[in-house]
Amino acid sequence: AILDFNRARARESFAAAGASRTLDFELMPGFGWHQLGTTRMGTDPMASVVDRWSRLHESPNVIVADAGVFVTGSSLNPTATACALALRAAERLLAERGRA
Repeated sequence: AILDFNRARARESFAAAGASRTLDFELMPGFGWHQLGTTRMGTDPMASVVDRWSRLHESPNVIVADAGVFVTGSSLNPTATACALALRAAERLLAERGRA
């Protein structure tokens, strides 16, 4: 339902921007999706879930190491960036414990 809602909003935004034609295809079952933005990264605990080191604002001993920390998506597969952010968070954790 959320995907259908957002597809409709995308069609509306394209029309408002002047698109004369929009192609919209049904989603392919089992194709796979990257869930982004479910645990947004940021400095404001009221607008984000984790800090710049992927630590929960509410529980800094918990690190989120996946693409959920992205505030937006790009045109490319996010896996490499998610891995880089996870490595960055792990390196920070090790450095804080004097093991880096």
